[in-house]
Amino acid sequence: MIRLGTPCTFIEAKKQETDRLRLPSLREAVKLEGIQGARETPLWTRSIVAYPKANHPFSFEITFSNHPFEYSIDTKLFQGKRRIALLFEDFDLRVNGRAVTYAPHAIKVLENFPQESGWYARHESGVPVMNGAKDLFLWRDDEARVGPAVLLVGDSYRNNVFLHHRHSKRFTPVFLPNEAEASKGAKQHQTPSHN
Repeated sequence: MIRLGTPCTFIEAKKQETDRLRLPSLREAVKLEGIQGARETPLWTRSIVAYPKANHPFSFEITFSNHPFEYSIDTKLFQGKRRIALLFEDFDLRVNGRAVTYAPHAIKVLENFPQESGWYARHESGVPVMNGAKDLFLWRDDEARVGPAVLLVGDSYRNNVFLHHRHSKRFTPVFLPNEAEASKGAKQHQTPSHN
């Protein structure tokens, strides 16, 4: 069962996740084009992308300010690397006053990450990269950023991925069943075999 929430900030959307429902990844959100009530609607995803300032290497940390909060991720392992982005979907958010730190459980490195907004190829994750057919428009900041990917569902921006929106924007969360819930539901709908 897919549930469409009411517009809220990213942190509010994360707080609405349960053992049964979760935000979709960017790859999953692309498949939600036909969801009722979500036409021309920006959707939060659980795909978090971190990238350094355009044409600069990663430093020891990426920090992204969105008043009144400051979001960050430790990037020491990637210090000095250029033209990459970090993607993660399974993470903890550690909040200490106005400081919010992403603590990813696993990180995928995306090679050939674009340094400016424009048309690019779609990586299997749904994030635009520089290699391949140009079928996806990437919106990104020139400054360093860590934050959720936003997908606009509908005709106007059908092939657009937004990696520049503020966490405080009020976008719509869509909740999908967790894998365990989805497989449990599938088992309940199977017809018993008669041997």
